[in-house]
Amino acid sequence: MFDIVSTPIDGALLTKEFTDSSAGAIVSFEGRVRNHHNNRSVKHLEYHVYRELAIKEGQRVVAEAMEKFPVIAIKSFHREGQLAIGEIAIWIGVLSAHRAEAYAACQYIIDTVKKRLPIWKKEFYTDGAVEWVGCSHPGHTEIDEDDYYSRQLIQPDVGIAGQDRFRQARIAVVGAGGLGSPALTNLVSAGVGQIDIFDHDKVDVTNLHRQTLYTVDDIGHSKAEMAKKRLELINPFVKITSWPHKVSSEQPLESLQSYDVVLDCTDNLETKYHLNRVCHQAGIPLIIAAVHHWQAILHSFFVDSDSGCFNCLSDATPSDDCVSGCTTAGIVGVVPNIVGALQANEAIQLLLGNKPRSATHGIILDLKNLSQQAMLRTKRDNCSVCQTEPTGKVTFEKKMSETATIDSSCEISWANYANTENRFVMIDIRLESERSADEIFSKNWTCIDASDISRLKYLPQDEDYLLVCERGQTSTILANRLRRAGLTNFYSLTGGVLELGKISSQSNSDTAPINRMLNR
Repeated sequence: MFDIVSTPIDGALLTKEFTDSSAGAIVSFEGRVRNHHNNRSVKHLEYHVYRELAIKEGQRVVAEAMEKFPVIAIKSFHREGQLAIGEIAIWIGVLSAHRAEAYAACQYIIDTVKKRLPIWKKEFYTDGAVEWVGCSHPGHTEIDEDDYYSRQLIQPDVGIAGQDRFRQARIAVVGAGGLGSPALTNLVSAGVGQIDIFDHDKVDVTNLHRQTLYTVDDIGHSKAEMAKKRLELINPFVKITSWPHKVSSEQPLESLQSYDVVLDCTDNLETKYHLNRVCHQAGIPLIIAAVHHWQAILHSFFVDSDSGCFNCLSDATPSDDCVSGCTTAGIVGVVPNIVGALQANEAIQLLLGNKPRSATHGIILDLKNLSQQAMLRTKRDNCSVCQTEPTGKVTFEKKMSETATIDSSCEISWANYANTENRFVMIDIRLESERSADEIFSKNWTCIDASDISRLKYLPQDEDYLLVCERGQTSTILANRLRRAGLTNFYSLTGGVLELGKISSQSNSDTAPINRMLNR
């Protein structure tokens, strides 16, 4: 269990009461308030907590530790509010049969809680100064998720809506080597919400020149585990799970139906054919790539396509020695790095609702002279895979409609706005390039691009804000996001500027509300 408490934590009592006759070890950790920080004398501190989300995420962290380590029970409590010097800020107790597992689980919870929970620490110094201290990751200052994606959010065909689509997506990447390293790095950096890494191999010194997720310190360790560790440092806002086993009919992908896309980044033909079969059966897009010397080929396969599947290229699975691999043929690291990044690009295009060209063609690349050919694919009539009907198919579009948590109560229609007097501060969240020079509505509005979410978060909280975009869609998504962060004073104008244009053109409309809007 995990909980946020506002009263002092009695570590001795918790340790005494936390017992189990089957446990051979109990490990407890107490994080206490110290009287100094960076050579400055501390008087006391305050923990500010987004309570509901912190409890939910803390319980998830404890559940992950229970699954990851063979322990019997875990309890953890974190303080909120003002704490004096010496008081316990966090207490963690772990029961297990052996001490090693208890130590490991305790360490995992300590590090993960600091990184993932919405808890902020404010230190009060004896010299009268006050300072916020970063709690998101050991050794790093607190970072804002929207700041992390700020340059991506201003990309017109991504924006707030596209970023939310990334956040809700789950992708499986099979193979964390030459292709998988760049594919994973780019998917994680883009903010794909959940990523599962499948690789049974261990890091070898011969991998390092092209498999850029690893260092010499990782040699001999699991690729899946080391990739997860490195990627979590790149983006702390993405959930990453490692599966250090080979994907095959005996050891299949976990929870296959929950994936939106699968990337095959292996150099194994048997695995590629296996993934083709299971992804077709589950109705999930599969993106396959392969490299040889300076050449590469890229395919994306969809169940509802007339372009067939990987099996349509050859019904009989060729042996792996029909094409020489990196071990015998050699490879220059830049080739798989470019092609793996292209696989990530195809997945990102799919999440944005764009079907890539590789969905209908095999894209053949020659990176020695930067040439490209597109080979049209067709479905083979006697393909043993395409002839079978998928047992389930949940498209990403359908998933978005089912999982989107859009609360329409934040929307204000024109009719409702007309009765609100001067309640709202108007915020135009469109990009500068989207605003018309002769547009009368936005002359006196505050202009804050939707991508500058941090600025919106720090607006004075004693005002109500009405967000306005082109059609009312981006403003509604953004208002919902701000409300989930506890800022309930943000609203969205239904229909946006386009709706205002229609109303202002009606000769019989009441112009008083429009005049008020122009003067806000």
